[in-house]
Amino acid sequence: MAINAGIGFFDSQVSNGTAGAAGTDTTIATVNIASGQDWILNSLWAAGFAGAVKLNISTYPQAHFTFVPNSPTVGNLSQTGTSANKTGLNVPIRGPASIDLIVNDTAGLSTVEIELGYRSSGGPTN
Repeated sequence: MAINAGIGFFDSQVSNGTAGAAGTDTTIATVNIASGQDWILNSLWAAGFAGAVKLNISTYPQAHFTFVPNSPTVGNLSQTGTSANKTGLNVPIRGPASIDLIVNDTAGLSTVEIELGYRSSGGPTN
């Protein structure tokens, strides 16, 4: 079966947390994809810090998915996190898999917000 077959549910997961010390990687959340589900990551929104947001995807152990935050201001996802402002992605994933949402904050200890958008074959997850 092609990974694109049967993927019709659009959803997203929002994670909030506090970055660690300046210049260190901090895992904010881990998103799990169930066995038998196919996902296509289609957007990323990160706010509240300066530095980098990274996706560590278990099925792509050698890949480096690293992006800059979309906004330095946390809490504005509902006002400015429109699809036009989000970072577009097209990453297919077949479960079982996990995605670590990691931030590296240049200032340290910032409150961060990350939204990961996806299409799923398994229906909404939240």
